[in-house]
Amino acid sequence: MELIVLNMEYVAEVLMLAETLSYTETARRLHVSHSVVSRHIDAIERTLGVRLFDRTTRKVELTDVGQAIVSDFAAMQTHYEHALTVLDRFAKDAPTIRLSCPDFWIPCYIEPLLTFLFEKTSHISVKLESNSPIIGLSAVEEGTCDL
Repeated sequence: MELIVLNMEYVAEVLMLAETLSYTETARRLHVSHSVVSRHIDAIERTLGVRLFDRTTRKVELTDVGQAIVSDFAAMQTHYEHALTVLDRFAKDAPTIRLSCPDFWIPCYIEPLLTFLFEKTSHISVKLESNSPIIGLSAVEEGTCDL
């Protein structure tokens, strides 16, 4: 079986369209344009290789496949939202390193350092301020920056 990768952001649109059977109403409820909903539904259908909805100029209906899979999409959405909640909770609990540096250090020193740091641990956040060396040293002395 081949691996299928769905954009989980689009699953909510599939579920809303299955509920409303209206692109216009789905777009209104999700605060996006009709064309955005249409493109996202088309993208999911292309990814899956099946039509989930039959559309005419007058109505939208779930196909047999769409009817068979909509509850699975709802379960996927529930699990996805739960995972985001858990990840958000861990992100809020992550320690923060407060850095101050001159802006000319960022591409040469700070970005490679942060790339290395994030490869080793994803449970850390960084607050980066661009300051002159004198202001940065003062911030460290005052305790408003760690480094």
